[in-house]
Amino acid sequence: AVYRYLRACLGDADSAEDVWQDFSVRFLRGDFRNANPEKGRFRDLLKTAIYHLVLDHHKKRKRRLPNYSPDAPEPADDASPVPEPDEGFARAWR
Repeated sequence: AVYRYLRACLGDADSAEDVWQDFSVRFLRGDFRNANPEKGRFRDLLKTAIYHLVLDHHKKRKRRLPNYSPDAPEPADDASPVPEPDEGFARAWR
């Protein structure tokens, strides 16, 4: 479900795979072991974590843009818009 959500958000299988691997490493490393049921559902914690991973992916991608001289024309922004955290997640989760 997480991979399908990432694929829908990023629109690119390679990018979705990269973010999925980051999520998997964090999950297996135990980064979510301190989840407290009194603070909310685990599902909401995962949605927030995935949303932030997508944001980080977009930031990294923008940083990789080549540096042009000040006289060069402005490059086109080909980055897909950052989705809302709930957009499509519930559907993919089910």
